[in-house]
Amino acid sequence: MVKKIYMFGWKSLFFIISTFFIFIAIIILIFRLILFLFPIIITLIALPFIYFYIKRKFKKEKRKRKKSSKIIDAKYSIK
Repeated sequence: MVKKIYMFGWKSLFFIISTFFIFIAIIILIFRLILFLFPIIITLIALPFIYFYIKRKFKKEKRKRKKSSKIIDAKYSIK
């Protein structure tokens, strides 16, 4: 009788420990997936905004260049 209780105790202890480690492994896997996928999702969401921001900056630079060249041409034509 004592031996059976002792064996049952070891089996239950092993089951609890193995369940605990499996649970921790699943939690770590979920956190790794979240930490890996979160930056990718943020990047994919941010890419269009970055693209249009840079595109708008280049358009503004082109406009500034055109205006400055017209002013220089006007000064030369006046002289």
